[in-house]
Amino acid sequence: MPGQDSYSTYNVVAYVILFAMIATRLKTRLQVWRLLGAIVAMGVLVSGYAVLQHYGQDFLHLSESTGGYTTSFMGNRIFAAAVMMMTIPVTAVAVATSLFRFPQPPDPTRSKGRQWSLGLAILGVWVAALTIQFLGLLFTLSRGPWIGSLFALGLMAVLVAVFVGWRGFSRLALVLGLASVVTVTVFFYPSAGSPDSGEGTRSIPVAIDPTAADVAVRFNSISGDVLGGFSGGRLTHWKVSWELIVDHPWFAFDDLSLRWLRPLVGYGPDLFRFTYLLYSTAEGPDRFLLAPDHAHNYFIHQTV
Repeated sequence: MPGQDSYSTYNVVAYVILFAMIATRLKTRLQVWRLLGAIVAMGVLVSGYAVLQHYGQDFLHLSESTGGYTTSFMGNRIFAAAVMMMTIPVTAVAVATSLFRFPQPPDPTRSKGRQWSLGLAILGVWVAALTIQFLGLLFTLSRGPWIGSLFALGLMAVLVAVFVGWRGFSRLALVLGLASVVTVTVFFYPSAGSPDSGEGTRSIPVAIDPTAADVAVRFNSISGDVLGGFSGGRLTHWKVSWELIVDHPWFAFDDLSLRWLRPLVGYGPDLFRFTYLLYSTAEGPDRFLLAPDHAHNYFIHQTV
């Protein structure tokens, strides 16, 4: 089910194979650029459709009410934001690499104005790519990917300053700054068809259209709700998961086959929710048993 699937074995094996292919086959600068280009294009595509959903243009009808309405192609807004969180730093790497040597040494076959026009065109492309991804990330209202993206961009800026030099850092800062300015301008500008514009209609209704106030509320709630999630739900999930890993309990009405092998293979794909109920605790005002479908940690989930 889109947006609610777990960590399937097929996906994990596909990740390992893809990593092995890249690690063993990526040898030339042209191959690196093709890989960077594919990642950036994918990020722009995912983010661009999230932006369209925000403005009510979900022409593929992919919004999921259970996963948030700005979900792009991922079925869940957190999944979509996680993809953008990974592609934005890669885009920053491509920016720093492509603009590091600009302006190029004088080319007798090109006029100086033509060279600068080419450089400005490249700059505009990178600003547009980052702006689309910034907007898509904002519209998901996903606080974790926001924090992760800010941390990744900050770390990337430090690494560029250390290993590339201030020349590369200044160009990266220029592109990030311009993209941020354009993002803020677009975000606060009431476009036709948005709730704030007072005109235009939505071709496809979307139930949530985040405004600046919504984003501000989400940012302000990071210190409370997000950190509270670690002291509450997530720590509970991790504690129960650890007990499952250590004790390997099973249902009383059935025998656990190959019990001696469970420490190595776990319970098997997509059984986390069911085995979690063996040690689940009742929480919340209604005292319902917790039944998460994942451990909110990839490695813990895979170990269970």
